[in-house]
Amino acid sequence: MLNDRAGRREAGAFCPDRSTERQIREGPVEVQAQNDSMRLFAEKKLTLSSASDISFAGKKRITLIAGELPAAGGVGK
Repeated sequence: MLNDRAGRREAGAFCPDRSTERQIREGPVEVQAQNDSMRLFAEKKLTLSSASDISFAGKKRITLIAGELPAAGGVGK
């Protein structure tokens, strides 16, 4: 189940066999799990990309678990 909220409208979609896509033309997009945890899962590849920066913040910790964690393009530039 995917629920997103934009302004005063709320939309939901359950897509067991098909892909779903959301495109926002302007303004920020925020997804929250206010009363529980949130997971992003992909059976194959999960891509997170930005034309600028990507920031990760955790109040207690950030844990990366991987078979390999390459740093391409340099670290600390």
